[in-house]
Amino acid sequence: MKTRFFNVTAIIVFFWGCMFSCSKKGDIFQDCDIDKRLTREKGAYFLVENGKRYPVDKNVITVKLKPGEEIGKEIEVIRSNSLGFIDIQVPEGIDVVDYSCMLKKTGKFELVELNAFGFFESE
Repeated sequence: MKTRFFNVTAIIVFFWGCMFSCSKKGDIFQDCDIDKRLTREKGAYFLVENGKRYPVDKNVITVKLKPGEEIGKEIEVIRSNSLGFIDIQVPEGIDVVDYSCMLKKTGKFELVELNAFGFFESE
């Protein structure tokens, strides 16, 4: 139990420190290459495409590791595929965009992308 408590505490402290290294000026993040289609309204994030707003999944981020890199033990993998794309769980209490920024800053990933919920419209 002590080891688990220490691991969780270490992860929270690490992400808390990284969170404050992201600059929140201008767009949502100036220092991170965040999708320019991203907007924030009333605490929720949306991707805007062709005039439509799609809510961002606040629990899951998709990543692809650079060759030779390995996923850290502190990252919870939900699923992965044969092409190298990995869905990871956003830790509880961490903002999805902050977490995305932190992952990008590690330099371990070719791709770090937010996921959005789509809609099916029939006429």
